[in-house]
Amino acid sequence: MAKPTRHQRQVLRALWPGFGLDCGYQAAHDLVQVFGREAPVLLEIGFGLGDALLQHAVDCPDWDHVGIEMHKPGIAQLIEAAAEHQLSNLRTIRRDARISLRDHLPNATWQEVWLFFPEPFPREADAERRIISPLLLDLLAAGSCSDTTLRLATDDDSYAEHMQRVIDEHPDWTGRKLKHRFAGRPVTKYEQRALDAGRTIHEFEVVTTA
Repeated sequence: MAKPTRHQRQVLRALWPGFGLDCGYQAAHDLVQVFGREAPVLLEIGFGLGDALLQHAVDCPDWDHVGIEMHKPGIAQLIEAAAEHQLSNLRTIRRDARISLRDHLPNATWQEVWLFFPEPFPREADAERRIISPLLLDLLAAGSCSDTTLRLATDDDSYAEHMQRVIDEHPDWTGRKLKHRFAGRPVTKYEQRALDAGRTIHEFEVVTTA
């Protein structure tokens, strides 16, 4: 994993107070207080360089946006762009998503959740490390409303099968594989490389069963 450049470290120091949510011991965040309003919230887990999340935040000022990512260069790129657009409807968290949902966002309600191209961990011995799991769906269900939508994408065939199995076996979610690309996601460099290599992009639209 690449380390942040000097410029990115400067960006993180300067802009984190305005765009970051600290998640230290026993720190819990009420998003209504964070954003100063009640609004639909989009959560993106593992936003990479933040292209999709940023675009949605720019296009939908009436929504609030939370991005969870561990990669410091990606966080720096996103919050620098958010500052350039003078966005007030976007915050980021640098923490494991499952811990963030359980401990730091206990009362959050999600209108949409995005998880695009997570690490596939293709080796059978590493499969349990995949972020798409019954535990994650449990945590997301706790913050779902009656029409919450979860959107997933992967270019790994075995992970797509894993996603479908986890969705099918979970009592709180039901989903289908999309035949067409979700228009709300810009094509990233990673996805373009996958397409150029001839890999199939598997997309799922999952909704709560309540």
